Amino acid sequence: MKIYTKTGDKGKTSLLGGERISKTDARIWAYGTVDEANSHLGFAKSLIKDENTKKIIHEVQKDLFEVSAELASLGTKAYKKRINEGYTKKLENAIDEINKKVPPLTSFVVPGETTVSGALDIARVVIRKAERYTYELVDQYEVNEDLLSYLNRLSDYVFMVGRFVELVQNIADDNIES
Repeated sequence: MKIYTKTGDKGKTSLLGGERISKTDARIWAYGTVDEANSHLGFAKSLIKDENTKKIIHEVQKDLFEVSAELASLGTKAYKKRINEGYTKKLENAIDEINKKVPPLTSFVVPGETTVSGALDIARVVIRKAERYTYELVDQYEVNEDLLSYLNRLSDYVFMVGRFVELVQNIADDNIES
């Protein structure tokens, strides 16, 4: 199988189900940005040492494929609701667990205190961008509210993972310096 098809050379691409549309369609921006966020999460995951955190991020990455598939089928016969409130609840539970381990926030967090948290900060802002692009679809399509909630909570989760890895990294650094 060849990796290139030449079918996109004229500025068109296919949605899930085969419908050909412009590469500038709002759905493409939405799921393309979800793909971008997924790649940033993958990079951040490659830098993380904690296996449990890596595992959870990997699960989130798989969830993002479902988000993309749902967005890539909006307005087509192939549309299927894939994201439900359970996806968001899973993130909320993970956020609550991390929140027990990190000190309370007393000020704004400056991005990039460590390499890992910097990579997570980039993933977080790309997730926010994906959420904005997805909200642009609301006037034109019936966008799954659970999907919108999931993207919103996902940026919160990635923020908390960044705080957690900074804490763990700073503890490790303090032990090295002692």
